[in-house]
Amino acid sequence: CGAGQTIDQEHLFGSFTRAYHSVGLPENSSAAINSLQKILTTAYAQTLGSNSGPVHLNFPFREPFLPEQTPQVPDLSFEPIIPKENQSDPKYLSVISELLSSCKRPLLIAGERATHEDLKGWIEKAPVPIVCDALSELRETPVPCRVLRFENLLRDPVFSQKHTPDLILNLGPLPTSKTLRSWIDRSQAKRFVIEPRGLCVDPLKSPSYALDLPYSFIRKMPIPQSEANWLDSWLKAENSIEEKLTQAFEKGLHAFEGTIARTLSEFLPPQSHLQVSNSMPIRDIEWFWKPSEGKRRLFGNRGVNGIDGTLGTALGLAHHAKKPTYLLTGELAFLHDSNAMLFAKDLKGSLTVLVINNNGGGIFEHLPISKRVEFEKCFATPQTVDLETLSKAHGLEYRKIQGEREIAEVVSNPADGLRIFEISTDRKSDPQIRNRLLGLGPE
Repeated sequence: CGAGQTIDQEHLFGSFTRAYHSVGLPENSSAAINSLQKILTTAYAQTLGSNSGPVHLNFPFREPFLPEQTPQVPDLSFEPIIPKENQSDPKYLSVISELLSSCKRPLLIAGERATHEDLKGWIEKAPVPIVCDALSELRETPVPCRVLRFENLLRDPVFSQKHTPDLILNLGPLPTSKTLRSWIDRSQAKRFVIEPRGLCVDPLKSPSYALDLPYSFIRKMPIPQSEANWLDSWLKAENSIEEKLTQAFEKGLHAFEGTIARTLSEFLPPQSHLQVSNSMPIRDIEWFWKPSEGKRRLFGNRGVNGIDGTLGTALGLAHHAKKPTYLLTGELAFLHDSNAMLFAKDLKGSLTVLVINNNGGGIFEHLPISKRVEFEKCFATPQTVDLETLSKAHGLEYRKIQGEREIAEVVSNPADGLRIFEISTDRKSDPQIRNRLLGLGPE
């Protein structure tokens, strides 16, 4: 920066440390203190983790080094770290067991990698609501305590306030829902984040216990003694919202993108595979997928939640799955990876691609910037590529379809090879419909 006594301290040690964290300037706010607690907890766990070693923390300061109005250094106490080598120690297990046994309002959040087999035997007995990620296997498994309509529930101010948990078991990465994440941060619940890969998958600022253990670890835990009607009140509200959504879709939302996700949940063949691209398709799956026992598997590229490799991943999945495979994607993600169509001639399997063409990036319509004049060119970025011409240039079957009946007919009849089906929707009207449906409360 040109000032005296300064160097570039960020990533100063390169790849020689196990991790790097920039702590940020000192602030006397609860958000900043929570963030500092989280960074220190994570760094300490990384130092002692399965790949133990030094961790670089960069502390920037601006004179006079602390805010002038800070009366005292804030308390930075946080949940104890349980080193990986001690996580199976009876002493530590007893601490976790005691917390679980004493809680009255437990909640389990099943991430995309947690399976029914991991939890079998425990979830059938435990009076615990299970919030299911959009890609969770439990959405397709007959689990009586699963909760799929959590976005609606937590947008309802009365329900969200009355159903604050006191303990949360987080299996793997959290769902992307900002509503869910902010509600968890406000809850002040004790949180266990179980992640067997040893990765930091907790983006929240509230404290948590990080456990580098298999998800099946939960089967060793005691059954919590939840307060009366805790689970029942969740399930009653869940069923109420599901009924309202069913009624809304039955009245006809034919040009709405969420109808596609709803139709897929009803007509995809049992045990088939569905790859879902990011942005609006994965959110519509999370918000509108109907509870099912079809044991279909849902997949997604959730690394940086971008649009890279969407079609290529689906082709690889179909090539090895030996089961009917489907891809639900927007036209921008499809075009971004259109070179993957060159692999179609080598595909040994069935891949049906449903391309939602809303003439741009629909997710940005939900932001205030959508009202600006620069929005179309800089954010929506509508394309002029003709998908039929592009598909036929690669020798692929192509058809434009519309409405639930045609979508149901296409997905109910898989065929070998790669097929492209285009569905046109209205990017401008969809946000209002989504907000109306997500505003349906339990009462």
